[in-house]
Amino acid sequence: MSKNRLVKEYTFTMPLFIQLAKSAKGKKYHINLNNCLGWHHSTYASLKRKYTALCEEQLKKPKIKTPISIEYVLYRGDKRKIDLANVCSMHDKFFADALRSWGCIPEDSVVELPSITFTFGGYEKGKGRIEIIVREI
Repeated sequence: MSKNRLVKEYTFTMPLFIQLAKSAKGKKYHINLNNCLGWHHSTYASLKRKYTALCEEQLKKPKIKTPISIEYVLYRGDKRKIDLANVCSMHDKFFADALRSWGCIPEDSVVELPSITFTFGGYEKGKGRIEIIVREI
């Protein structure tokens, strides 16, 4: 006889752009694979550190038990066409590493993360973001 087990689910929200400069006029970097290929290694490292720092408050709360599945839902703030995998793959790289950095998971291998999906959530004028849904398996 199997027991019904409630699946724990955690939702995180991350921006599509990261601003590195401290001033309001600082350059915004769109987190996607195409842009990443042109970044200097120090820019990449700075963006990854900033992304990890943005995750800190959200990742302090849950006690996540592995294995987990992660679903990345992209909401566009405008109607431009976009390659879903280009955006979500970079968020996956940065977010999975942040999970590991903040001690939420022991490592980001297929043992702990056997399922990763990318979904398009639609358009919401001026509200572009990535919703990240983590489910314990």
